[in-house]
Amino acid sequence: MKKTVLAVLFLSAAFLAFTDEIQGKKLFITAGGGITEFDGKAAGTLSASAGTNLLPWLEGGINLTAFHTLERSYKGTEGRDFQAESGFAAIYLRPHFVIGGKLDIGFPVQSGSGTLLYRYEEKYRDELVWTEEILDQINYGVTSLGVDIRIALCDKHSLTLSGGYRGTSPIGSPYADKDALNGFGAEIRYGWKLF
Repeated sequence: MKKTVLAVLFLSAAFLAFTDEIQGKKLFITAGGGITEFDGKAAGTLSASAGTNLLPWLEGGINLTAFHTLERSYKGTEGRDFQAESGFAAIYLRPHFVIGGKLDIGFPVQSGSGTLLYRYEEKYRDELVWTEEILDQINYGVTSLGVDIRIALCDKHSLTLSGGYRGTSPIGSPYADKDALNGFGAEIRYGWKLF
């Protein structure tokens, strides 16, 4: 987990330094939520990204995504319920084209790394030492391909609808299939331009 946090901080600093060098470019910030597949079932997602146009037809940046199994839980060998949660950081490239000035269609591709945690539900945590709360922690690589439609609400604000497929490196955990994190997802995001 520390390596992932350090990598995200390093990539963020490098990206922000790079955007300072690009004169006349706008920084795009988006945040939103959606749904994805985890272990063949639905899981809720939250995500945020920061990017800029590297070329007139190519946006690039950093994306952060987290998801949780919501109210779905798993039964442990000791009779305690636990849930899965995960997050990943990725660098993305988004080739895009604009139709009529208001509609921006993109094809985002991203690659990065993340962490998957299996953690006991909150009701059991009071009786456990904090090091016993987590049953398993797995690091994985992630790549995704998608398509999105960004609708300009005005010059600075937009709404983005996106969908795509995520693939990861094999998950090595007794609690999950090796392809548990692979699957489709969809999101809606609110975006704004800075500067």
